[in-house]
Amino acid sequence: AWASSQGNDEIPPDIKHVDDGVMHFLTRAGVILAEAVDFLNKEATLKAVLQDSTAQYSHHIYQQAAMVLLRTMPRIRSVDVWQLLTYIEPATDMTEENALKLGLDYESMSKAKTHMALRSVTSCDEAEVVNERTITLVEGRLPWPKHAVDELNRKWNSNFSPPPPRVAGRPGEPWEPSFKKAFQISTGQWVIPFHDAGLRDNLKGRRHALVLHGDPRFPWDSEHDLEWVQDKVSIALEEQLHRLREAEEIETRRAYKVEQEFKKKQLAEIKAAMAAEKEANSKRFGMGKFRKSKKR
Repeated sequence: AWASSQGNDEIPPDIKHVDDGVMHFLTRAGVILAEAVDFLNKEATLKAVLQDSTAQYSHHIYQQAAMVLLRTMPRIRSVDVWQLLTYIEPATDMTEENALKLGLDYESMSKAKTHMALRSVTSCDEAEVVNERTITLVEGRLPWPKHAVDELNRKWNSNFSPPPPRVAGRPGEPWEPSFKKAFQISTGQWVIPFHDAGLRDNLKGRRHALVLHGDPRFPWDSEHDLEWVQDKVSIALEEQLHRLREAEEIETRRAYKVEQEFKKKQLAEIKAAMAAEKEANSKRFGMGKFRKSKKR
């Protein structure tokens, strides 16, 4: 084995040299074997927990992705799902005269403003309505200062690109993953963006990412592991979310069709009842005229 690894069939007479070579070979073989076992364990866990998932809610899929990472990367302390969202503060409806009386900047208030906010949506409704009135009360909000959110947004934009847009509400369309690259932020966490189109644009203006936080006492964020999260876990997550949104679209269409058929049936019943009532009234009216003529 040592001779084959060296590409030389002549084993040197120096026993120590032979021992060092064999030890190097065995050590390297052990590393390769460990990497192979780790790879097989990761692939098996990913398939069993996430790829074969039948979850019917997005936060269950998020939690399954987190479970895959916690099982396969034991030095990770926590896995979160962040949502970076944009909301618009509309222009004021106050008149310029009233604004001046109150000492307010009317020019600034008369223009709509765009704001960004950060949420943790691992167990929250990712489509919850967010505006300038509800932002301070929205579930899972992370109260980061504006400069920190702006810096996160800048890094996010340079490391993520969504897939080509699809025709909304067309089940069965070809699916393809987004482009993403893991990046680290100042708090030490690694952010791996992923794409979720939502149902009928209900997530428009919102971006999502897996966020990993490890044990700082040990090396937990090797390039190999981060590439696996980026190229395997996030893509499986996107595919499951696509499947979920497709199923939601089919169910929405089915429910709409049932509702329309019920309304149509209800309308037909109302029309039939009105026709029957009209016919009954007509008969009563005719019978009354007949009786009066008979009395005469």
